Amino acid sequence: GDTFEATIGGYLWQAADDSNNDGLVDDPATIDVTNNGVTPAYNFSTTLTTDNTGGFTPATGIAGVLSGSTTPNTFTGGTQAINDLAYSEVGSMRLLATATAYLGTAGADISGQTLDVNPVGRFYPNHFSLSGANIIEACAAGGFTYMDQDELQLQYTLQAERLGGGITLNYFTTGYTTGTVSTVAEDSGDGVDLSGRLSNVGSASWLAGQYAVNVTNAQFDRAASPDGPFENLELGVFVTDQDGAQVESLDMLSNSARSLDTTKVRYGRMLLSNAHGSELLPLTVPAVLQYFDGNNFVLNSDDSCTSLLVTDVDLSNDEQTNERDGTITVNGATVTASVQNSPATAGRLDIDLTPPGAGNTGFVDLTPDLSTATGGDIPWLLFDFDGDGTDDDPLSRATFGIFNGRPQQIYMQEVY
Repeated sequence: GDTFEATIGGYLWQAADDSNNDGLVDDPATIDVTNNGVTPAYNFSTTLTTDNTGGFTPATGIAGVLSGSTTPNTFTGGTQAINDLAYSEVGSMRLLATATAYLGTAGADISGQTLDVNPVGRFYPNHFSLSGANIIEACAAGGFTYMDQDELQLQYTLQAERLGGGITLNYFTTGYTTGTVSTVAEDSGDGVDLSGRLSNVGSASWLAGQYAVNVTNAQFDRAASPDGPFENLELGVFVTDQDGAQVESLDMLSNSARSLDTTKVRYGRMLLSNAHGSELLPLTVPAVLQYFDGNNFVLNSDDSCTSLLVTDVDLSNDEQTNERDGTITVNGATVTASVQNSPATAGRLDIDLTPPGAGNTGFVDLTPDLSTATGGDIPWLLFDFDGDGTDDDPLSRATFGIFNGRPQQIYMQEVY
């Protein structure tokens, strides 16, 4: 869409250029007539167009539209310079000049063109526009995604445009040297590039001037140690184009990228606590979802999405091990487990156990299997509880037949 210059001229006939003596150049795409010399008296209304029969690149693209002073008629010394021509497409093209009914003679049509070895161009986009940007969190209801959770959705479309707007259809991967699109991240505009922690952010091919991404498995990776939370994480894009075209309205990472939107990303874990009580009463094992708040792990009350099946919880004791059917025996009596809230309610799952009955004291170890291969497929909630460098499933013990007593009671003595 930007302007360029061209000089149009009438040139002398030469026999070597016209082997069949029909007055026309044998092959105007390959024969250079400019070395024959200008016809200084040429001054006739001439029409300039792009040659839509060929000579444009990419070859599988389309010929663009030529605009500007496309009907020169004020030649001086046989030539006229034009400085306001514009071409609507990217790539290159062959410029065609035609004088119809020259000197009023019907059928005396003169034409000329630029040589194939010297096409006009390369034309390239003026800028890239962004549309349809959308981020959908893994837990949309809570507006957040856990680190390492490969369920973040990204949607956007980039469009290669000419000066003044409008798509350039010839900007496509298989026929034109297109730009590379990168996805970046920054929290709260602090200037720290976190793009190295993005995975599965999607890639596409430029097709008819557009680069459309729609991925459902993007993720923000955990660091070696708990960090965050990133409550205002901005995701954005930029294009590295050999001709220097950029996405319009750059607004993040020191104005080097264009923001898609902001989201929340948290380092999470599942925590189970020990429980104990009478063998005559049901027992609830606290199972909560937490995130690192920068100092400590706290309840993630925004989580109403995480689910846990009782069949993904290993139940073990000194009588049975790794039971996955939701039941286990305690002193020979059956104890049945059930997940109280699945999906979670305000960050709580909790696991209920039925009582084994009078005299049936004992314990049950509960270990939710969070792995993808054999368990609940929520590995982003694993945590290195024992500090050995390997993330672990949460673990707790429920004991029937012992009592905690009242927490505010310091000392009790019976007096007779």
